[in-house]
Amino acid sequence: DLSMATGKAWLGHFPVSAPKPMLYIDEENPIDVLHSRNNRLMQGLGVTEAQMAYLHFAGVLMDGQGAQQLLRYLHTVGYTPHGITIDAMRRVLVGGENDQEAITGFWRNLLPITRMGITTKIVHHMRKPQEGKESLRTRYSGHNDIMSAADAGFAVERLDGSRARVTAVKSRRGRETPPFVVELRWDGDAPLTLHMVQDVPPMA
Repeated sequence: DLSMATGKAWLGHFPVSAPKPMLYIDEENPIDVLHSRNNRLMQGLGVTEAQMAYLHFAGVLMDGQGAQQLLRYLHTVGYTPHGITIDAMRRVLVGGENDQEAITGFWRNLLPITRMGITTKIVHHMRKPQEGKESLRTRYSGHNDIMSAADAGFAVERLDGSRARVTAVKSRRGRETPPFVVELRWDGDAPLTLHMVQDVPPMA
């Protein structure tokens, strides 16, 4: 999101044409973690300003009125985001993640936002792998309608203390991006920087 909000290429590899206003809805992390992570990532990008807005523990719920209430609030404050990230799905979901009716309702309730052309990204958790080989496409926690209704899906697997593999598991409108590895570099409280690692370890 910060790459989009600053116009900086993500990982120095995926270009961004121009800075775009972004909104991050965090219903998961303590506010000091949110601000510390944001500030250190901005330092790592070498920027001091970003078209980035945050809603922290604002009580956002994707019930029948949630999207409309959010849009009304954004209209009131005069902020129209190009994209919205919701962290995490289980915090704004009404009902259980294994309940098909609840998941179907979640995607339906997002429609007022997506119909405005606002890209909406949902952070969701993965289950620990079961015995034997299991497809990343089925590792997300909850009902299969979570992935079925999404236009695109990416799985992030931690490889070690500082590296993670990013794998496209779904792309409704185009070819899936090949897997790649990112490395998070930091030293104590120093700026956080993300880098692409060219050598992609084989899938487990």
